[in-house]
Amino acid sequence: MERVVSKALVEQALWLLKKAGATQAEVKLALSNKQELNLANNVMSLYRTTQDIALELVAFSGYKKSVKRINQIEDTQVEKAVLEVVETAKGSQEDEANAIAEYQPAQRFQTGPEACDFERLYGKLDAFIQYARKETPYVNLEEGAAEFLLKEHFHMNSNGLDNYAKTAFYNFGVVFIAVKEKARSSFNYTGLLQEELNQEFYDAGSISELMRQSEQQLDPRSIPANFVGDVVFTPDCLADILEVIVANLKDRPIHTGISIFANKLHRPVAHPSLTLLANPVGDGMPDKSFFTENGYLAKNQAIIENGVLNTYLLSLYGARKTGFARSETVGRNLSVAPGMTQKDDMIKGIKKGVLLGRFSGGAPAPNGDFSGVAKNSYYIEDGKILYALKETMIAGNVRKMLFDIKGISAERCRFGYATLPWLHVDGINVVTA
Repeated sequence: MERVVSKALVEQALWLLKKAGATQAEVKLALSNKQELNLANNVMSLYRTTQDIALELVAFSGYKKSVKRINQIEDTQVEKAVLEVVETAKGSQEDEANAIAEYQPAQRFQTGPEACDFERLYGKLDAFIQYARKETPYVNLEEGAAEFLLKEHFHMNSNGLDNYAKTAFYNFGVVFIAVKEKARSSFNYTGLLQEELNQEFYDAGSISELMRQSEQQLDPRSIPANFVGDVVFTPDCLADILEVIVANLKDRPIHTGISIFANKLHRPVAHPSLTLLANPVGDGMPDKSFFTENGYLAKNQAIIENGVLNTYLLSLYGARKTGFARSETVGRNLSVAPGMTQKDDMIKGIKKGVLLGRFSGGAPAPNGDFSGVAKNSYYIEDGKILYALKETMIAGNVRKMLFDIKGISAERCRFGYATLPWLHVDGINVVTA
């Protein structure tokens, strides 16, 4: 869809909302074009292109609000959706926290390649498949995809907000498992983003290391005995922990008081060695978020700095609901500041522990307690990684764990959507599954 046509669609939808009786309104249009090369069972299997359209209509009747999303954008479909969302808003519950962003000057952003370098994308995926066959012959590439994504975002509201952003980048992800005769490892997966195809997939992120580890995990063993000890989170696994932190900083957990960080703003929530940054428009993060969900300019910002919680990740609604400041950043493109310890030295100092490659478990309880299964992981004793682990239970408390950080590695893994170190904590329960 041409940009001028897309812009006209958003303008028309906004006009229709106001004509139908919305006292305030906003419209968002998200367009996505993807060129995708798939692989399955070690060979390229499919090439396809897809296009996605999502039109979001938001109508207000005083402090009453309703939202409707559609992906059919013919005139009759849009007109029908407008009437429905306005009528629903009139009958919804009033909430004085409902609002839209005030007027701001129009903003336009564009980043990334203009078009897909398909020949090069094909070459990178083929080189990765050949690398896997040669360097990790027992690894089966179950499924994966190398993609070029071009995304456009339009956002207008009845206060005069008029934002546009266009981003383009390459995405690679793969799921794999090691198989040798009757032995099979646990499956593993990882991925990365690149603005340009300037690095082989097998040299980027953690991919090659994880595939080598899968071959090592063909003969796992149990821990010799249950213990309370140290855990080193790998960068891939640390990303899952950070998702928990981010989720607990958003609107609902904060205004309902169920967040593990309730009443902790500008107070210590972690060991002073931890600094967690959101980089929505950061260098090396090609999938940029130029705007917050309400349309304000998004900024790079430390969420936790030297262990102190700097900001909640509140929308305009969340800010009005709680009385706290609206967040100037979004919880994406995260990075953790590097520490002073080399990863190998970190492991050398562990008497008994686990190198945690992947964690399989549900969301933590409201008090922060968690438990789950350690997968793709290793047993550490007397400063040495001894062997791959059979599935082993680990349990702890997120709030306590953040204060029990013993080390953060100087080395970091760059995924393109996050830049993360190895993180060492103690006081974790480790039990044979």
